[in-house]
Amino acid sequence: MLKRIDAFNWLILALTFWLSCSSPATASAAQDSPPLDCQKLQEPASTAPGAAPLVVTVDSASSWRPLGGDVKFTIQGQSFSAATAEVATCFRWKNFADSRNVWRQSPPPKPVVDPNQTGASYLASVPPVLGDAPWDMLRRLVGLTKSQGLARSGASTALGMVPLADFRVLARPSGNAQWTFVDVMPQPIGITSESFAVTVTATLVLLAWFVLYRFGQLRGVPGAGDPILQVISTKHGYASLSQLQILLWAFVIGGSAIYVMGLSGNLIPISQGTLVLLGISGVATLGAQIQTNTGTQATSMPAQAPQIVSGLITSEVSDTEVRLSWATPVGGNVDTYTVCYQPTAMPGGAWTTFTTAVEGLSQRVTGLSPNTAYAFQVFGMNAAGPGPAAQVNETTAAAPAGPGPVQGFGPLKVANRTLQLAWDPLPGPGLYRVEYRAHDGDDDCTVSASGGTSTTLTGLDAYTRYDVRISAAAPPAAGAPVFGPSTTLMISTIGPRKPLWSDLVIQSDGQDEIDVTRVQMLFFTVIVALFVGLRVLTSSMIPQIPEGFLVLMGISNGVYLTSKFIPH
Repeated sequence: MLKRIDAFNWLILALTFWLSCSSPATASAAQDSPPLDCQKLQEPASTAPGAAPLVVTVDSASSWRPLGGDVKFTIQGQSFSAATAEVATCFRWKNFADSRNVWRQSPPPKPVVDPNQTGASYLASVPPVLGDAPWDMLRRLVGLTKSQGLARSGASTALGMVPLADFRVLARPSGNAQWTFVDVMPQPIGITSESFAVTVTATLVLLAWFVLYRFGQLRGVPGAGDPILQVISTKHGYASLSQLQILLWAFVIGGSAIYVMGLSGNLIPISQGTLVLLGISGVATLGAQIQTNTGTQATSMPAQAPQIVSGLITSEVSDTEVRLSWATPVGGNVDTYTVCYQPTAMPGGAWTTFTTAVEGLSQRVTGLSPNTAYAFQVFGMNAAGPGPAAQVNETTAAAPAGPGPVQGFGPLKVANRTLQLAWDPLPGPGLYRVEYRAHDGDDDCTVSASGGTSTTLTGLDAYTRYDVRISAAAPPAAGAPVFGPSTTLMISTIGPRKPLWSDLVIQSDGQDEIDVTRVQMLFFTVIVALFVGLRVLTSSMIPQIPEGFLVLMGISNGVYLTSKFIPH
């Protein structure tokens, strides 16, 4: 019984509440204060007769907003009071001739307290959907003609790609039924979208990278056609970690700036942490370049040219080469030595310069003719000029009795620190001996044997001239083969090696060992770059990078840079 009484009481209370909500007074109030219908706005609009003029000003920083973005505007005038008035805003595409292009109301504007401005400031959110104008924006990007729909898209910004929308502000006193226009004419607002900003950013970033890629190709920077290695490789064919780091940051910051500019028309604020990271990357890149060029820096101007070298002698004379040795001059600093030769049977003839880059006190002169008398000269060089030449005479040995010389000896291909050689076969010989060494060096030749008419020399140094010669031997009946005369030595310049992605974490000293300082530097660089890029996409702001990451980046770059100046 008690349960029935409680249910009856609840029914009475519900009926009373319904009657109170649907009373004539309430219904009349609802009829007196109808909601705003932006689709029924009449054009042209004007203020009420006799009303004091009000001025609506759109903040210049928000006159270009994405769909769903906030437009800041200010209402100024003595007859307007933010405390006693309701404000509403409506949007539609400007001059967009389409039945679906109707006024759309945005959510109620939010008041903004701005001490730097007079009047009442608000934030109005652009409706997420306005019509088909963004499709016309894409048509502009691909360059379609007016007959395909551009003529109906109405007005656009100065870029010609971002359409304009009309923005209207209305107000009414609190509790009043009638909405009136605050502005005399619609305010133009440029409307963008995230897809538009991403498209523009990707296009410009790819264009910038293509320009760098083509510039690297024109300058002969090695890269084997890889669009990234072509940009970050050094002239010797090594992928540079410091160049990758500075380019990565440049493109992350530059792409972020383009994205925010395409989305809001404003430049993105750069955080202090990002500036610190750019500085760290720049110092690492500059330090790497200084370390690379340390050995090529010019010395101070000496007071005088070198004196004559002393003790010039010959040794290790063969049919095609003579080894020269000498002592340091008594006076004058020497940067390099120059070696020349001339057949003594041609007195007064031109001297042949064999090399100008000898840094030691000996040099093998190669490519000579058998059983020929030569005069050799050696003199020192520095910034003040050449010193006097010391001269010595020597006659090469007779050619060996073996088969040869080999004809048609020459390079087929020079690429990626390799030299492919070929020659014409000789009747009878079954073995060919190819010898090579760096042109300006005094080391013994490296021997490569071949049973055919071609061979490939590998592991050569980039951008280095090599002396290469070949001799043939008949199949020996017993004992070691007897090689005949060598061909005239030739000089070939080996181009750069093929850069590899592993160069980013491998030491460049030829030991092919992983450098932990490079791994650390690369890891933290990629992590922070991804963090910044994702935050820009989600918040349109470059985040403040934590101090701990800045310290880690500074340490890793410092260790990497220090390792370049300390010998292994």
